[in-house]
Amino acid sequence: MSKFKTATMLLSLSACLVLSDLACFAQTAPGSRKEMIHRSLLECYSKMGRGAEVGQEYATLIAIKPNDALLHYNYGYHLLTAGNVAGAVLHYKRATQLDPANQAYHAALGNLLMQQKNYPGALLEFGRAGEAGRGPYEQVQKYIQQLEQQRQYNNMLKQQAAPKKTGGGAAAKKSSDDDDE
Repeated sequence: MSKFKTATMLLSLSACLVLSDLACFAQTAPGSRKEMIHRSLLECYSKMGRGAEVGQEYATLIAIKPNDALLHYNYGYHLLTAGNVAGAVLHYKRATQLDPANQAYHAALGNLLMQQKNYPGALLEFGRAGEAGRGPYEQVQKYIQQLEQQRQYNNMLKQQAAPKKTGGGAAAKKSSDDDDE
């Protein structure tokens, strides 16, 4: 049964490649043929649910076209769905560097940084998303500001609690304050 399954998968992969690119293959330049072949393989592997091969094809395509922002963004999404958050952040950042005007890239990176609790980085990316893309993120920005205020308040409480532990300095000050009344 496993031989049959393997043969079926190979046949479907071959058919997918032939049908998707036969018409335009002869009209393309040699450098773009390689890219086209790997894009076709990527599409076929994606349809077949073969994640490891999809990752290999993305890596090959990025080696061929390292300045393709959409390719980096899509590879980042693939890595994120595969559980590689660090790799996803890396490729989302590269996509935003290559196409800084793309609001969706900045917003996706902002969301990912939020999930990692990198609030300053997330806020920065949401800001870069631009006014048109900020609408849905205003609540997130407010939440980040509240977290920052809460952190500052907690630090202030810690600083106030520190002198109480050292001794009677705070008690002596309080008794001199009470004398004024």
